[in-house]
Parts: sequence; structure tokens; C-alpha cells
Amino acid sequence: MVLDLGLMMDSFDMNFSWNWERLKMFTKNFISNVFMFINDTRISIIVFNTNPSIELRFDERYSFQRVIRVRQQYVTTSNVDKALIMADQVMFREENGMRRHSSKVTQFLYSE
Repeated sequence: MVLDLGLMMDSFDMNFSWNWERLKMFTKNFISNVFMFINDTRISIIVFNTNPSIELRFDERYSFQRVIRVRQQYVTTSNVDKALIMADQVMFREENGMRRHSSKVTQFLYSE
């Protein structure tokens, strides 16, 4: 199976940095498990709160260190709509490494 996995990390309401660190560790473990079962996987990561940003494109090499360096956004509102638009219009595009004939999956990651 060929899989392009888009992860959307919500940094809203991360009042304590340890919540953000826990979310990053969960993301790292989640990705590791996906790679264990689907070996032809590419990952892209959007971090969002007020303004979404692509932190990793599908055509960039994934590494655990890239997930660790993902920055937290410190603001008071979460704009999931902007993140979804970015996923549709930017992340899931061939010019950003998405493969035309791959299965596409988007996963939201957030902390309670």
C-alpha cells in the first residue's frame, strides 16, 4: 500500500509546554506505528492555531528530530477551517510531494 499521511497538529489550548511535548511524543509514536505496518508512507505535518503552517512536506525526509522541532503557536483561538483549507490547497498537492496514485489520509492530533 502506498500512503500519503497528512497530520494536522492543533496547538490550541496548550497552556503548559508539557502538553505540547506529550502531543509531539504521541505523534512520533503514531508515525512509528504507521511505518511499521505500511512501509511506503510519506508524512506531511501542518501545525495550526491562528495561522497554519506546513512543518514537513510529503517530499521531505521524515525524521523524529523534525517532529521534536515542530513549534508551538501561542495564541487563544484555533482556526481548524484555515488548516483544512491549507491541507486541501497546499499540503495535498503534487508540487508538495503528494503522489498521484497514493491513498490519502488526514489525521487530526490534539491534546485535551
